[in-house]
Amino acid sequence: MGEFELIRHYFAAAPCAQAVEGVALGIGDDCALLDLPAGEQLAISTDTLVAGVHFPDPCDAFLLGQRALAVAASDLAAMGATPLGFTLALCLPQATNDWLQGFARGLNQMAEQCGLALIGGDTTRGPLSLTVTVFGRLPRGQALLRSGAKVGDLLCVGGSLGDAAAALPLVLGQQQAAPEVAAALLAQYWSPRPQLALGQALRGKASAALDISDGLLADCGHIAAASGVALQIELARVPLSPAILALLSLPAAQHCALSGGDDYRLAFTLPAQHLSGLQADGWALQVIGRVVAGQGVQLLDEQGRVITPPSVWRNPWHFLAFGFGSGTLPKAPGTWGSLLALAFVPLWQLLPAWGYGLVLIVTTAFGCWLCGKVARDLGVHDHGGIVWDELVGVWITLWLVPAGWQWLLLGFVLFRLFDIVKPWPIRWIDRHVHGGVGIMLDDVLAGVFAWLSLQLIILGLS
Repeated sequence: MGEFELIRHYFAAAPCAQAVEGVALGIGDDCALLDLPAGEQLAISTDTLVAGVHFPDPCDAFLLGQRALAVAASDLAAMGATPLGFTLALCLPQATNDWLQGFARGLNQMAEQCGLALIGGDTTRGPLSLTVTVFGRLPRGQALLRSGAKVGDLLCVGGSLGDAAAALPLVLGQQQAAPEVAAALLAQYWSPRPQLALGQALRGKASAALDISDGLLADCGHIAAASGVALQIELARVPLSPAILALLSLPAAQHCALSGGDDYRLAFTLPAQHLSGLQADGWALQVIGRVVAGQGVQLLDEQGRVITPPSVWRNPWHFLAFGFGSGTLPKAPGTWGSLLALAFVPLWQLLPAWGYGLVLIVTTAFGCWLCGKVARDLGVHDHGGIVWDELVGVWITLWLVPAGWQWLLLGFVLFRLFDIVKPWPIRWIDRHVHGGVGIMLDDVLAGVFAWLSLQLIILGLS
């Protein structure tokens, strides 16, 4: 079957490809045409799923059709957009009637549930992969962004977490479960329900939002970084379903909820005055924490104490990234890491200037790798306990500075000042540059600013 016959037979004739409001022209021409009412904006998002990477191969084509569209549509929910349409780029090793019929049926079912119309796409021969681009609309200026969280806001989620991660061993045939438990968990993996209506209800109320795809800790880290705040999550308040608790122990279920991903629930920050109104409207929101000053994500126990990842004391890389354990202290770990850094400075000052400079180059480059690795291991972009960046920032501050406790103290104060205030471009980098480089770079720049200030002071006293 040729490309055009395939499109006509399985996709162009599908119910989800028929004309709907907002779609002026769908499948059949070189481009689709969308109509937007005055005062509205277009929201667009693309997701690619590759066999063997994002889903097992082989798998049920009907379920794959549902999942492929659901994970893309969830991005519209995260922005508070009303669904319009989607395109599908399908790469197939071979076109078989049974597979295409099942896939088209699953795709159509999810499209009807989400209110999305199929408006175009492409097919080609090659390793199995799917690229879905979704389109939505929303009133101008009312999109839910990641960057609006404010200190004092509540941190909420739109439902139970961890089911999809708990289902993965079932999907791969590595584990068995009671039929009713397996059915509930597998449904969350293969047929997640994008929270489109909730996203629209949060417009004008939530200060920041996203959908949970990489895991609660990692995705909350994105909000914290974009908003320039810290998020505190109370572990005991993270919602878990009866199905996941029937399959796993409480710690294992909590791990799935925190780091598993593929939930496609909304996580959002909300000014407290909006909570009761949303609950009165019937939205089953779960408050799991709050927004505080600082950076990164903190996980709290029932007594409100920061939970230290056990790996800090078992994994040497984690131990280093946590500043030889100083980052595990519950209050102001960055300050404690900066204080610890002072103990090393007299050793570095024994080296010639070029030797101290070489230490800075090596520890900075190493830190980019180290902080990135540990952040990935923990599932958090910039865990509050990762303080290797603070150590390096202090060492930069005190390069070419005279020995003496007075200079150590002044350098410490200046570095902490720039690290907390974050003048431009430090704040911009902290919000927009991610990974190990992002973790390191803002503190490296704070160290450079503090170093320049110290050099001016030394120059003025000479």
